[in-house]
Amino acid sequence: MNDGAWRPISDAAKATLEDLDAVMVDVMRVIRERVPEYAYVPDDELRASSTRNIRSLLQALMERRQLGPSELDFFAHTVEDRARRGVPIDEYLSAVLAAEAEMWEQVWRRAEKVPEGRRAEALNLRFANVNAVTRATVSAHRRIEVVTALEDQERRAIALRALVRGGLEPQDVREHAARLGLAPDRPYWVVRARARGGMDSDQLPRVLAPGSGHAPHAAFVLWGEDTVGLLRDRPAPSSGLIAGVAGPVALSQLARAHEQAALVFDTAWKLGVEGCSDVISLGLCPAVNAMSDVGDGLRERYLAPLFATGHLGEELLTTVRAFLEAGSRRDVAAARLHVHHNTIGYRVNRFVELTGADLTDLTTLAELHWLFTDLDLRPQRQGDFPSQVRS
Repeated sequence: MNDGAWRPISDAAKATLEDLDAVMVDVMRVIRERVPEYAYVPDDELRASSTRNIRSLLQALMERRQLGPSELDFFAHTVEDRARRGVPIDEYLSAVLAAEAEMWEQVWRRAEKVPEGRRAEALNLRFANVNAVTRATVSAHRRIEVVTALEDQERRAIALRALVRGGLEPQDVREHAARLGLAPDRPYWVVRARARGGMDSDQLPRVLAPGSGHAPHAAFVLWGEDTVGLLRDRPAPSSGLIAGVAGPVALSQLARAHEQAALVFDTAWKLGVEGCSDVISLGLCPAVNAMSDVGDGLRERYLAPLFATGHLGEELLTTVRAFLEAGSRRDVAAARLHVHHNTIGYRVNRFVELTGADLTDLTTLAELHWLFTDLDLRPQRQGDFPSQVRS
C-alpha cells in the first residue's frame, strides 16, 4: 500500500514509465559507453531486453515492492541467452547496473519534494532489487555454464569418436579436428588407458599429457570405463595406470591406430602391466591376445594329453615352462621351483612322452611360448586346469 509520503516517488516512477521510449535512448547510450564489450549485441535486441527489465523495475518502484519471481525470470532469461553466447557474467551485470543507475537518475529528475524517510526507503528498495537481480542472474548464468560445458563435452566426445572410428571425408576430418582444437596436419599418438589402484580416472589426462593436456597438444574423451586420447607427444610410462599406445599417425589414419592401441591396452590390462605399452614392448602378447583360436588349438594339442593325469599334468606344465624360461637348465629351474634337479628331468621327460613335443625344435618352442602366453591372458578358460600355469 502507498501512503501520501510515498506518492512523489510513485508519481516519478509512473512519469518515467510513461516516457520510457525517451528514457531508453539515454539508457542505451549509457550501456554502450560503460560496457564496450556489448558492441556485438544489436541495438534492437539490446533495447528490447533492457526495456523489459527497466519496465519491471519501474513498476515495482511505483507499487512500493520488490521484484516478483516472474519479473526476476526476465533477467534470468536474458542472462541465459548471453551465457550461451559466451558472455561473462560480469559483463552482463555491468550492463544491468548501468541501465538501472540511469533509470534512477531519470526517476529522481521527475520526483518532487520527497520526504527524507521515503528517500531512504526508496534506496533500500533499490538495493534489495539489485541484490535479487544479481542472485537470479548469477544462478541462471551458472546453470547455463554447466549445461553449456556438458554440451561442449558431448560435442567433443562425438568428434573424437568419429575421428578414431575413421571413414571420414577430408573436410569432416578437419571439422572434427577444429572442434577438438587439434592441428589437422600434425600426426598424433592414440592412447587408450584406464586408472589402476588409487589413481582417479579424472587424473589420467594430466598424467598422460603433463603440462600440455589441452589443445592443440591433446584431446581426451571417456569411452566406457576407459579414457581415449589423441596426443601430440608420446605419453611417458607411469605407474597407477595401464595404457596402450599407437602412432604417431595422421588424423585420417586414426582408426587403425586406435584398434592397435585398444588391443595393446586389453593385453596389458589382462597381464597387469602398468604404464604405457605398445606392440613392441609387449612382444608376442598382443598377437596371442588377438588370435584366441590359435590358443585354443594349442591347448588342445598340448593340454588335452595332460588332463588325464590330473594334478600331475599341472606340475608337468609348470615345470616345462620354468625349464624353458631358464634356458633349458635343470639346476636353474630346480632352484626356482624348489625341487631336485632330477625331478625337473623326470617331469620334462614325462611331458615329452605325453604330448610328443620335441623341446629342441624351434617350431615347438614357439608354440609352447604362444601357449604359455595364452594361458596368462586367459587363465580361467573353462575346461583348463583350475589354477594359473605360471612359473
